[in-house]
Parts: sequence; structure tokens; C-alpha cells
Amino acid sequence: MKNDIEFSIIITSFNRKNKLKRAVKSATDQSYKNFEIIIVDDKSVDGSVEYLKSIEEDNVFVYFFEENKGQ
Repeated sequence: MKNDIEFSIIITSFNRKNKLKRAVKSATDQSYKNFEIIIVDDKSVDGSVEYLKSIEEDNVFVYFFEENKGQ
């Protein structure tokens, strides 16, 4: 992680692959780059995990719950 990170975007998700893709794309497409994106997946079963594992951005960090925690 870079030392010049100025803020974090935190995204939580459960079975929202399409909206998750849109949210990540919106953030990574910004011209300003001094931020990190932290994504927490709540044991999705809709293909979200595979999508998240495919992200190759240096400022995106993904965490996976091993069981669904709910709200």
C-alpha cells in the first residue's frame, strides 16, 4: 500500500455482483488515485467471489468472510 493514501472507500457486499462491479469500476475509473478500496464479501454465492478474485488493481484489498454474518 502506498504511503500517500488519503482516504479509503469501504464496500460491503452479499450477493450483489452486478452492483459491486459497477461500484468498483466507478471508483477505479477516477482520475484521482490517492485512495484505497476495501471490499468485504459476506460469503456471496452469486459469482461475486470469483469476480473479486479477478481484480488486479494495486489499491483494491478484498476480504472474504468464511460464513455469512448478515447485518
